[in-house]
Amino acid sequence: LTGDEAGTPYDKESMAIIHLNNTTVMYLKEVTKFLALVCFLREESFERKGLIDYNFHCFKKAIEEVFDVRLKVQRSRKLLSQRRWSRQTVPNGTQAAVGKRAYAHR
Repeated sequence: LTGDEAGTPYDKESMAIIHLNNTTVMYLKEVTKFLALVCFLREESFERKGLIDYNFHCFKKAIEEVFDVRLKVQRSRKLLSQRRWSRQTVPNGTQAAVGKRAYAHR
């Protein structure tokens, strides 16, 4: 999209349903900004679209939890790295007493 166009071309409800020639349905739905789920189903199975959407919702929720845990781990590692760096960069070359106490409480 160009800058003057409003909105995005898709949202969290966007999906594609394609009926193929061999009695198969291709169902595409967004999971995250960078991940989509593609399902190939027989047409008669697609009649239970509500059940498919429910299963998709459960799958999406689980994927979001995985990414949330990953972000929390990255943040805690970054914080730990910053704490270690701040203890190592004292002007006179010795560790700060505050840094030692904070580290001892872990």
